[in-house]
Amino acid sequence: KYKPYYRNVKVCEEWYNFSNFKIWYDEHFVLGTKVDLDKDLVSNGGNIYSPESCAFITHFLNTVFENRGMKNNIVKNKSKKYSASMSILNKNMIIGEFETEKEAINALFQYKKKYITDIAEKSRNKVPDYVYQAMLNWDVKNAA
Repeated sequence: KYKPYYRNVKVCEEWYNFSNFKIWYDEHFVLGTKVDLDKDLVSNGGNIYSPESCAFITHFLNTVFENRGMKNNIVKNKSKKYSASMSILNKNMIIGEFETEKEAINALFQYKKKYITDIAEKSRNKVPDYVYQAMLNWDVKNAA
């Protein structure tokens, strides 16, 4: 009711047995860290919590890689051009103004890919390699 975006999310059968989840948890959780259990990044927007799809990541990263955290905006303005921007955690980033909607969309995807690649590089050696690789491989077009 309070978080309808979890309506179609599932947990794998293996984790119905808490002992199985606890084994995975102990192998992946780093004591002293403040992190979220994420199912979006590794599975590129999947809807199942499982050993193959989950990672512990910071809340900021979790927000960037979920559908609610990063918003795209392309608007036809008064001069009949297309303005493209992206918002992350309510911080608006102006990408530019373009002659066609297609140019604006392409610029948005390029900007988003560079933004995510920069985050991945800043996170390198601070996150497990499979999380770093998932960031580099994030499909910005399908996750838009």
